[in-house]
Amino acid sequence: MTIIEVRGRGGQLIERVRCNKDQINIGRAFDNDVIITDPYVSAHHLRLKLNQQGWEVEDLDSENGVRYKLKTSTEEDHVHSGDQLRIGHTELHIYRDGHPVGQALKIDGAETRIALLGSHFIWPILLVSTCAILLLTSYQHSFNEFKLLPILQPVLWNVLGVAMIAAIWALVGRLIKHRTYFPAHLSIWFLFGLCLQFAEYCASVFAYNASSELLQIVFGKSLNFLLLLVAIGASITLATTLLSNKRLWVSIGAAAILFTVQLAGEVQWDRDFSSSPHYYAQLHSPGLLWVEPEDERVPSNQLSGLLERAVQEMEKTREER
Repeated sequence: MTIIEVRGRGGQLIERVRCNKDQINIGRAFDNDVIITDPYVSAHHLRLKLNQQGWEVEDLDSENGVRYKLKTSTEEDHVHSGDQLRIGHTELHIYRDGHPVGQALKIDGAETRIALLGSHFIWPILLVSTCAILLLTSYQHSFNEFKLLPILQPVLWNVLGVAMIAAIWALVGRLIKHRTYFPAHLSIWFLFGLCLQFAEYCASVFAYNASSELLQIVFGKSLNFLLLLVAIGASITLATTLLSNKRLWVSIGAAAILFTVQLAGEVQWDRDFSSSPHYYAQLHSPGLLWVEPEDERVPSNQLSGLLERAVQEMEKTREER
């Protein structure tokens, strides 16, 4: 018994054909034993003849010929079980019915739970929440006259960026697992954006109370890396068949690379303004202070003396000139 796997250009399995014949004709014509729909395959492309050495490959004067993708036998025109041929843009994997197969993969509960994020009522809620947060943030950071288009522009760019990231992960999943999970990837990266906004806000509140720019940088970047690690790990779980320990290391490596690139870009941007003084000037509502601020106002009885000293300093400076 001969089993022939027909796979597409990206290695995607199209069909498996069982043939109990000593000669197997393969091509696009309907009188073949294995019918290939690839337009780069001839009507009668090749013939496999079973003998004691394996399967003899006979090219039937095809237009594009027969190429060996994986060949374990030394015979020029023979293939053994597990060998692979390429005709046109189609791969043919040749097996005997007793060819050993690998152990079954254990069902990963994490994949099932993460895939639930692709529900049709979850990702739209996350999309609307992301747009609302971005609109509010863009409005709060704007000091110009209110105009809808300038505020909407960064929101649209962010949403488009999330969609592109989700599409890339969906493409990876399509190539590796033949499943896209595009809505789930959308939810993952919308959640990443929302959590990142919340983390940056928390970092700014902590730094506001400590009056420390360094605390904001360290705390904010640490949360940024952890969130990036979780998001990449979730997408890798949906898009690949890696085991949990390998997923962890791949996630850490990918997150570290992206985080390093992000830091390098920020350092390069900050270097252009290195002459400006570095001081903490974050503004927040006084209600976010955890302790009562000290009253540093100058008493009225000292104000006249400070003004006199200021006038004297100005006159002294004028005389020196």
